[in-house]
Amino acid sequence: MIRWAELHTSRCFSSKRTSRVFAAGLLLLLIAEGIPAQPKPWSIELARTLMTRFPDPNSYPWKTFSYPQGFMLEGFLKLRSYTGDKDSAYYKYVMKYANDRVDANGNIQGFGEGSLDDMMPGAILCWAYGQTRQQKYRTAAGKILQAHKNFAANGWIVSDGVPWHCSGCPGELWIDGTLMAEMLLIRYAQYIGDSTYCFTAATKHLLAAYKRLRKSSNNLLYHAWDEDKNAGWANNSTGLSPEVWGEGLGWYALALVETMEALPLNHPKRDSIGILINSLATGLKNAQDQSGCWWDIVDKGGQQGNFTDASGTSMFIYMLQKGIESGTLVKATYDPVVTKAYECLKTKAKLNADNLVDIYDAHDGLPVQSGYSAYVNYPKTMNAKEAVAAFLWATAIVEKPGQTTVAAGGRGMQFVQRTLLHSGPVLAYTVLGRKIGAFATPGEWASRCKKRGASGVYIIRQSDIDAVDVCKQ
Repeated sequence: MIRWAELHTSRCFSSKRTSRVFAAGLLLLLIAEGIPAQPKPWSIELARTLMTRFPDPNSYPWKTFSYPQGFMLEGFLKLRSYTGDKDSAYYKYVMKYANDRVDANGNIQGFGEGSLDDMMPGAILCWAYGQTRQQKYRTAAGKILQAHKNFAANGWIVSDGVPWHCSGCPGELWIDGTLMAEMLLIRYAQYIGDSTYCFTAATKHLLAAYKRLRKSSNNLLYHAWDEDKNAGWANNSTGLSPEVWGEGLGWYALALVETMEALPLNHPKRDSIGILINSLATGLKNAQDQSGCWWDIVDKGGQQGNFTDASGTSMFIYMLQKGIESGTLVKATYDPVVTKAYECLKTKAKLNADNLVDIYDAHDGLPVQSGYSAYVNYPKTMNAKEAVAAFLWATAIVEKPGQTTVAAGGRGMQFVQRTLLHSGPVLAYTVLGRKIGAFATPGEWASRCKKRGASGVYIIRQSDIDAVDVCKQ
């Protein structure tokens, strides 16, 4: 048995060299004790785990062609943008899903047209078209976009002109549906077109959700609103659901920053989305538990039955970090929030005896509930599908495995995060904390660098989904 007290009080800590020897010895002790070590970034370990558990990504629960697969695979694409995916394992994994779901004529296996939940994997098909230019993916993605348009044509919309959560949820606006719909819309605009409809629909949805669901006392948002006020969970007076549920709010948080990233710089609603990001970030900062995580019912920390939730915490980490990197949020204010949250989030993950990652403390597939007790007593599940995918998003953006830093002239330069702005390959970069702006081609970027007195451009890494360029100083 390992005697931890003896190890920690040993004189062997008197030098850096012996500390390294201790660390190596401790790793061997852990292995000898049968306790798996976690030497790689959590994002890399979780991606490996997912490909081991689900060699066919379509087998990822819940049902075929629905939001869990889309959410999880988007996480792989985000991780890939940092690692470079040198052996193309992530690329092949995501592309397998797209290829297996769509036949040669663009028909989609398992797609249901009456729910926003089932639209999210459409984002993966848009990406697949962007990589391959195969018409079948464009045709398939077009069918899903048409299904989105059909909500209005069929009258499945609230008075604000945004969709019900599903055709069987009359008058109901669920916060969950924002990410499910917006990922399809922004990826369609980026990789295929129809950007006017897509960006208008996405921003309208986000603004309507904020208007209807905001809790004025703390800038957080309730889970859902029923315009007809007759759902079992709806308040008879307001139509609102009873609680601010962490994972639900997390869907909205992700939708805000992903949409903000995709919007053209001159889009008329861009500033409005930025305001919403700052408003929500303020509410989240104030609601953060001293552990660093956020509670399942976000604004009722410490109440009986409540717990710090892995899923919502992951989503909030991603949202805040993305906001910092885009310049939408003040780094000095929110960096400590993200750092503290990430440290807490890591306590929700463990490597099991099979050397696979398990994620703890989250619900699985929770719909709108009728009260506080119903939310917090809904069963918690190890490896809840939403929490696992959210953990991948969060750890990827914080850890940035494979991220390259270049130093020149005594100054450090690090690419922060590429931003797709239009339907074509238009990117934005932050260098040394200053937003340089948009560019369409490497040549145009080089020209911008030259105008700023730079001697050239570093091409750190180039792939079909990411170009990491910084000006030489």
